[in-house]
Amino acid sequence: MKKSKIVLSLASLSLVAAVAVGGTLAWMTDSTQIATNTFNIGSGFADDGTHKGLWLDETKIGGTSEEPENPAHPDQNPNNRTEEDQTYEGLRPNSTFAKDPTFHITEGSIPCYVIARIQNGDKATAAGYIFKAEDTSTETTLTANWKKVAGDNGKDDAQSMLGLDGYYIYVDKTTQEPLILDPSEATDDLTLEPLFRYTTLTIDISTEEELDKADGQQIKISGAAVQAQNATWEEAVEQAITTLG
Repeated sequence: MKKSKIVLSLASLSLVAAVAVGGTLAWMTDSTQIATNTFNIGSGFADDGTHKGLWLDETKIGGTSEEPENPAHPDQNPNNRTEEDQTYEGLRPNSTFAKDPTFHITEGSIPCYVIARIQNGDKATAAGYIFKAEDTSTETTLTANWKKVAGDNGKDDAQSMLGLDGYYIYVDKTTQEPLILDPSEATDDLTLEPLFRYTTLTIDISTEEELDKADGQQIKISGAAVQAQNATWEEAVEQAITTLG
């Protein structure tokens, strides 16, 4: 089938997210909890409806970065962001859309490491999706502040470290050393760099069979914050793997 015909077909990609809180996080919860299909766990909000602890958002479908209100992240306009799951429909080969899963830690939280998990990313990339830090990139790349520390099986063997699926810790983008994030005396929530910023459906799709494979793919983002006091980053990763499962 010619590409001129396949471009008339449509595909969809669903990306869901979860924020998990480990039992070591006394300021949020006393037990491990994982929420799926939502960006916040039950205790992720204070009684007044504001955020509490670790939370996650992203650009709304069709959102723009015009007139950003966050000087530290000029590409983000909070009026165009959402904490709800989104399904990207009507995707054609070579279509690119904003997708920037971004963790935040509320002001006053204790110092911690933040670990993210990506699931089903390898299946989505095999189906033709590219997750990338820069719009011009032609291959899957995460932003420089995220470093892979374990494969999706929780191991660091060579094979499991090759794919997108796995666990990532937030690091200094220059030294690549894990960062202790300290919002304890901050006057606003601490915003981390997103895992990636864009997703593209490859132009190389040329048959209806390939497009059917791309249709309905789902990638899950989850995250855990682990308190840094009396813990190494390696121990924090172990805790996160246990929490995020």
